[in-house]
Amino acid sequence: KALSVMPDTLRFAYKQGAVYYKINEYALAADKFALVVEKSDESSELYLNALSDMANCYAMLKQEDKAIEIYQKALDKDPENTDILYNMGRMFILQEKHAEAIDVFKKVLVKNPDDYEANVQVGNCYFIINNALIDEFNENLSKFSEKEINTRKAEMNENFEKALPYFE
Repeated sequence: KALSVMPDTLRFAYKQGAVYYKINEYALAADKFALVVEKSDESSELYLNALSDMANCYAMLKQEDKAIEIYQKALDKDPENTDILYNMGRMFILQEKHAEAIDVFKKVLVKNPDDYEANVQVGNCYFIINNALIDEFNENLSKFSEKEINTRKAEMNENFEKALPYFE
């Protein structure tokens, strides 16, 4: 009703987007947040919140590329926002871009070194990368020279060593 009486009131549009989000109507929510982003002042908190929430909608719609694009816009406005960074890192994991995810989660850890979830995500990403190296190693073992075997083993050990501090 508020939107029909005062259609230009962005606060109401934002609240409607939040309601749509809560009832899992992510496409409708994204549309409302997009309206807020389009019409609000880019320096306002409402703009940043709508941008971040719109990215969350696209994440829920499994449109990771679109979500990452919007998270990046939000980070351009607020590069220190660890929630946005964390969510962006999750999108990279879903895309199996583990090196990119590690970079993003490490930015979270610069601000919050004790962030449990970010630490676990970095450690897990190193393990996933390492597991792929192990699989490749095992599949091609007969093709490798002794030197290549030693190089590959060293690389796998290095990834394992990188993961450990994040789990500790």
